[in-house]
Amino acid sequence: MESLYIKYGKKLKPMELQCTVTTGKDSKLVKVLCFLRYFPYIQERETLPIPFKVLQEYKDIDVNSCPLTLRKPGFEIFWNGRLISDAHIERLGFMSLGKFEGEKIEEKWIQRVKGALFLSSDFPVTHNKMHIIKESPIFTHLIERSGSRSMGVEFKKWLLSCHKLDQDFQFEVARYNAQINRTHCKSISFGGTTYKNDDPVSLNVRPISFGVIKNIYFQGKPEQRTSDFMVEIDRLFYKQLPLETHSGSKIKAKLTKQEYDAHMTLLKNKLPSKIKLFEGDKVSLPKLTYHSGEKIRWLSVQILDRNQPPKEVEKKILESEEIKIHFTITYNQTNEVVYRVDAATYYQGSRASFKDIDVFKRSGTYIFSFKCSYPGVTEATHMVSVEAGAVQNIKANFNHPTPMDSAQFPIDKDLPPIIISQVDIEGNVVPYQGKKLPNDLTFSGEWLQKDTSSSASQKSAVLKLNSDFTMEIADGNLVVRALKVTSGEIGEESGLLKLQLNIASHYSCQLTPIHISAGPPVSMEFSETLFSADGEGYPNCTYLPDFSIILLDKDKNTCRVPPPKALSSQKVKKGQLTPSSQAQQEVYSISASSLVLKEDVIFVCDESGWFNVMTTNILPGTAGSKRKPKALPTGLFIQEQVEEKFESSENADPQPTSLTGKRKLNAMKKSNSSSSTADIQFTLYLGEKEIFAEEKMIKITPSSKPAHLQLYPMSDGIFADPDCKDHFRVISGTEIKFGVKVFSVGGGGRGPFEIPVTGQWSTNWTAAKEKFSSSKSNTMIILPPLTTDKITKLLKYSFSLAIDHADEQNDQNQILLEKSFSIQTTGGAPSSFHLQLSKHTSKSSLRCDSELTFEITLLDKKGNVVQPLNDTSKPPIEPYLILTETDIPPTKAYSIKNQNIGLFSMDKQCYVCKATIIGFGELILKVLDKSGQITEHSMKINVIEGQASQIKVNGTSKLSLSCSGGERLQDLDFTVCDSQGNLTRGITAVDCNMEWINNPSQNSGAKVETPFEIKSKLRVEKGEGKLRNLEINSECPEGVYQLNIQPKMALQPAIIFFNIKGKYSLKLLNLCPIKIHPSSPPPVLKLQLLDPDQQPVRAHKETFKLQCHLKSYNCTKTEQDDTIFVFDELKSLKKAGDFKLTFIHSDRGSLKLELLETLTVVPDPPVKLEIKGGPSGTISSTITRQPIIITAVDQHQNKCLVSGTTVKVYIETIDKLPINSPSQQANNVNASQNEIPILSSGNSEVRFNDDGEAIFSGLSVREGFGASGSYKLCFYSSQDSIAPVKVEFFFKNSKEIMDQKLKLQSLRVSLQNEIKDVRKEIIELTKEQTTIANKFDLLKSQGDELLNSLKQMIPEFQDVRVNQSPEEVKSFISKTSKEINDLMTAPRRPPTIPNNYLVRELSDQARSDEKSGIIGVVSDILCVDNEKEAMAFAKLIGKKFETVVISTKEKFDHVYRQYKNNNSPLYLISLDSILPFTQRHITPNKRPSQHDSNDHLLPLLPLQGAPLDGFKGYVVNIIELREKHEYLRKSLVWNLFKEAMVFNTLAEGRAYRSFLVEKRIPCPTILCIENGEVLEPSGFVEIGSRANQNHNQSSFGQIPIQDTKLLHDLSTKKSLLEEYKSQRHKQYQEKKNDYAPQLLQIKDQILQLESKHNQKQKELEKILIEINSIGLSDSNSSQNQ
Repeated sequence: MESLYIKYGKKLKPMELQCTVTTGKDSKLVKVLCFLRYFPYIQERETLPIPFKVLQEYKDIDVNSCPLTLRKPGFEIFWNGRLISDAHIERLGFMSLGKFEGEKIEEKWIQRVKGALFLSSDFPVTHNKMHIIKESPIFTHLIERSGSRSMGVEFKKWLLSCHKLDQDFQFEVARYNAQINRTHCKSISFGGTTYKNDDPVSLNVRPISFGVIKNIYFQGKPEQRTSDFMVEIDRLFYKQLPLETHSGSKIKAKLTKQEYDAHMTLLKNKLPSKIKLFEGDKVSLPKLTYHSGEKIRWLSVQILDRNQPPKEVEKKILESEEIKIHFTITYNQTNEVVYRVDAATYYQGSRASFKDIDVFKRSGTYIFSFKCSYPGVTEATHMVSVEAGAVQNIKANFNHPTPMDSAQFPIDKDLPPIIISQVDIEGNVVPYQGKKLPNDLTFSGEWLQKDTSSSASQKSAVLKLNSDFTMEIADGNLVVRALKVTSGEIGEESGLLKLQLNIASHYSCQLTPIHISAGPPVSMEFSETLFSADGEGYPNCTYLPDFSIILLDKDKNTCRVPPPKALSSQKVKKGQLTPSSQAQQEVYSISASSLVLKEDVIFVCDESGWFNVMTTNILPGTAGSKRKPKALPTGLFIQEQVEEKFESSENADPQPTSLTGKRKLNAMKKSNSSSSTADIQFTLYLGEKEIFAEEKMIKITPSSKPAHLQLYPMSDGIFADPDCKDHFRVISGTEIKFGVKVFSVGGGGRGPFEIPVTGQWSTNWTAAKEKFSSSKSNTMIILPPLTTDKITKLLKYSFSLAIDHADEQNDQNQILLEKSFSIQTTGGAPSSFHLQLSKHTSKSSLRCDSELTFEITLLDKKGNVVQPLNDTSKPPIEPYLILTETDIPPTKAYSIKNQNIGLFSMDKQCYVCKATIIGFGELILKVLDKSGQITEHSMKINVIEGQASQIKVNGTSKLSLSCSGGERLQDLDFTVCDSQGNLTRGITAVDCNMEWINNPSQNSGAKVETPFEIKSKLRVEKGEGKLRNLEINSECPEGVYQLNIQPKMALQPAIIFFNIKGKYSLKLLNLCPIKIHPSSPPPVLKLQLLDPDQQPVRAHKETFKLQCHLKSYNCTKTEQDDTIFVFDELKSLKKAGDFKLTFIHSDRGSLKLELLETLTVVPDPPVKLEIKGGPSGTISSTITRQPIIITAVDQHQNKCLVSGTTVKVYIETIDKLPINSPSQQANNVNASQNEIPILSSGNSEVRFNDDGEAIFSGLSVREGFGASGSYKLCFYSSQDSIAPVKVEFFFKNSKEIMDQKLKLQSLRVSLQNEIKDVRKEIIELTKEQTTIANKFDLLKSQGDELLNSLKQMIPEFQDVRVNQSPEEVKSFISKTSKEINDLMTAPRRPPTIPNNYLVRELSDQARSDEKSGIIGVVSDILCVDNEKEAMAFAKLIGKKFETVVISTKEKFDHVYRQYKNNNSPLYLISLDSILPFTQRHITPNKRPSQHDSNDHLLPLLPLQGAPLDGFKGYVVNIIELREKHEYLRKSLVWNLFKEAMVFNTLAEGRAYRSFLVEKRIPCPTILCIENGEVLEPSGFVEIGSRANQNHNQSSFGQIPIQDTKLLHDLSTKKSLLEEYKSQRHKQYQEKKNDYAPQLLQIKDQILQLESKHNQKQKELEKILIEINSIGLSDSNSSQNQ
């Protein structure tokens, strides 16, 4: 050993110590030579050699990991140059901990020191020279007080220099920089902690700071490592600082992200947050109210930080950031800034002051605004009110919304209110105080004229004002109301009036001059004399000429009314006397109404305010407003109602035909001697209110204006219908002629009369247009010949005459008269049928299995509807119906169930047929004749579903499902169908009851178990419904279960058979039972998830957990294609026994399985003995009455079974000299009282039993042998590797007289045993305390794990107030449940139903029988979310859209043999015959692709550098698959679409193709979604709307909602929230009920026991002192057990 110490020891240091030796009254100094060696930590191991005795005692010890305490650091003792082998001193007094030169001395540094002490004869040793007597005062002085203060400093200095040899830290090299000779590390470990870059840490500097490690390095090469390293720290500060370099020893601790964020929050809280007005330092807060001219002497503010409560910002932050305060004062009424100043100096922290603020000149409100130059600081505002001073004068104004110079006020109408205000010297308004009104307020006025003529002075004399006006005080002002001009003569112009206001003799002022206009009108004055009974009158159907209307008020002043701002477009019809067109505008209007006027006309004034009756002033919308002749008439159109009959040409007066213009009008007036009169009423309105009305009479004469046409047949064979005017019957194919006469308007006492006219005719049966002229003698006009149709039908004809006519203004124009008539032709013999639906039967009502009504008509060869002939020589016509298919074969069978065709109906001119059709979709219905005389006719019909008659599940009335316990089934689709199985969407809602029938578990007598619990009724909406979230009960016995679906309506029920076979389970692959040793590494556990057929199932490793010994472990990896789940992070277990292993599989929605196993920890080989029981106190003969139990334990205190091993017991003295060995007993046959006690003969050697215990009962010593004193009872094993156990006891010889000395020894041993018991209880309580805390920490860690997962899902959970509030968690659960419900109820687009009935049959077989080998149909397996993409993808693969996918070749052959002879074509594919996708080496584009975030997508990338505008991805990756079909992407989907790409537009796709063509690279198929074009690999592309629009286009459906990632994420989030809520509740209950009370109780017990321990320790110290004083202490009496 000495050679090893010399070999590995470094830096030998000699020291000389001095000790004081006291002999009686004399004392002397004794020198001790001390040598120290340091054994550094090198190459990750300690270099201090391990003593041979330790290696022999611990044979299995790891040499590299052996702790320093077992290496016996300290000092070896040499006495007079001789080594005392069993002597050892651990430490001397000067070897103390502490700090030196800023470096902390660590305990392990001192433990690496090994030395030697050379003692003289002054130090006592035992007689055998094997031990030193440490109880000697000189040893006490050597150990505790040797060495001076300078010697301690010298030792620490030497120790620090030695520590540089240590290589305490472990590191992972990142790179070596040869230029600066520096090694940079990825991570470094020391003190049990690993530090990496970007780890937050705290630094042991003043003050303590925090930061993030950015770089770790040490000087030199990696193999030349030093004892220290350096770190570059990004120190936490409120702004970015340069990196700081510190020694690694300055790192105080590693921080968690939460701790670092907390320090960052504390630092950020010191930044400025808001500005606040400050009161203090002899400065008060600003007042709320000031007087005009008042000044603010001082004003102070302070900047506060973000703490709660806020504090003042540190001045160093303000100065370093140069923060300023911008102070402005704004006058609120005008937003004018009246004061502005910036402050950048502060006193007492963050306070700033402003002096002498003098801005209050105007009354009103001022806003103080304090803003900070630092961003994000909330500004401070303060509002003050400034009041006015004393009253100096008054001012008055009219309160009117429009300017006074443009407003006019009528006579005898109230003027606008007058606002009178009191003002101070600054012009600020002083409010009136109180309610007292002035009684001396007067008004006076005078007219202001523009000239000085005599008329003006005369006008100014006529003026009267009223004196009964009213006054009131409102809003601090005096308001005068109801002041008006009662009388005044102003003529046609308005007058300008000036008013003077006087209040007694104190105050006076003038108001703004105002314009006074005439008063309200009360009468009319007409400017023309056209309304006279003596006049010539006006012909009927002519306009009256223009005239004017003047309005007058009561003083005969001309009323100029205000013109309207916007004329209404409402048309006023005849008979509507009250005009409502100007109701909302409140303007003046005059309405002219009469029975002889075509329309009531409303006139408004012109822009000057006068009523000139002409078309420009007519309200828009009347007939007159649309007419624009050369000479504008009034717009009053005379249209007298003519009630007399038509007059022939013989009774008509001669008409003037050679005259024109006014001469013709006068001639008309003279020739038409008859006339009539009528009244016209003129009414004045203000808005809708009638003011007054006046009537005028007018004379009307007859008019010769053309107005009517009469039609006359001119050919034979034309038969007029007496019941219908202008309707004729003619034989088909006949040429006929008609004539027409023209009649005038009439009026003035006459009816319409014939007139000769000239003009041009046009007809709809000929394209020619010819002029005509009639005379007085012949007024008939002959129309062109008309040839009727050759088929029987009713036709309408029309013709028009454009007649030349000159009106009363001599304007030559044409009058267009039109007339229409109808002709019915007759037909021949019947030739063909015509089939159509009856009038009461619509196309939407063609329901399957419902009676329909058709009409069959007979047509001749020309297509005329005819009747059957009564010809008995020929067989009768007997129509009947047949049903055929269209070009597209129907999906269902079709037939005519029954048909009933009645006799020919003469009323309806057809056969009425009632038929019931069976079928669905488009069909062709034909009508044929049994006799074959009549040609057939067909029509295409679309048969829809019939009435609801049954309910189906997944397309069948009886469904059989094979499933297993614990399995989650796909949603069941329920449909309401008609009798033929067609879906009926017309039905609104059907409620169904579900009931289990004939369950296998009912007959067993045990608890009735069903596959799942029926919680509610099934509701089918609009013919479709779903049964979701079906989870098969894992406890359900095997068997077939029948579920009846009984609708509440009269529908046929459905039946579902659930065939339960087995259940899902977990299997542990390790050999059971699992046995390990405490010192062996923990086992690697492997688990499998098995389906009901005991086949492994793939799953995500995140769904597996292991719980063991109050700890939870996650699955770390998987093997064999994700079917074996490995747990290799199980912690080592030191205690022997059985531990419960709980394996949990939960995918948060479909399965949750548990497996319980047992892990057995077998003890290591025994290393020592332990005793239970034994002597206590003082004994005389019997050592103990209770049996002494000896057990063998390993190094972890686990009891071991050692069969065949024996234990012997001996009594030894304190100095380890055995006395009861055979040789010793032979030498002491004549032992006396002064010798050591001897055991009585008996069971001194006992064998271990099967329980691993050696039991000693009735141990005793011989009477009268041995001297009283302290001894050891020693138990030795027959195996040398097992260390013995020794128990001290005090033996009292019964023959000796007990004295004080023996009592003290007995008391000492008793107290030592009691202290041991107390210490043992404290240790047990501490262990229990740790167990309870670990249990609570486990709950807390599980809750934190859930919380971290929720924080990643829900950003709001970053807020502590949210995640710690149960109400908030409940709110999130409710919100998530609603989102799931909305998602589940949202409509999803289904795929197109295959047209081939065989495909539908195989699809149903795949859904109902999972072992059929049929995976499904391509249209069902593939899903696309975007509808345009779904149709484009389906179009791309064409008929392969309905391909049936089969799993194996054997199943393929079976289907082939079954359907090979069928007429319908069928696409099949076998998966094991498909070449799957293999990745090619293509230079990728750097643009991110689809497979970056989804591992299941194919790694396809576009060519690098190619234009990718509009690129949406590859079809094979856009396709969505259910999780169970995901494996088909690399095989089926790849072979369907290959490398087909998707672009938005054709131009973008062609750009990509052009790039590849230039590179000579083949281009895949490109789909252009916008218009549906397909750019083929050859370059061909089909364009055009016909090519891309197909109403019957197939389409992929959307993925079912239960298979979407969104629903999975929402379900996971809801599950996490509920689990987190439950975990928080458990944690709260544990803390409330168990954790806190138990810890508090244990803490109190530990305190009591420590108090008891200290008390016993003090008693023991007193006894030891007393024993030393009387000289009876033995070699171990001073040891403190």
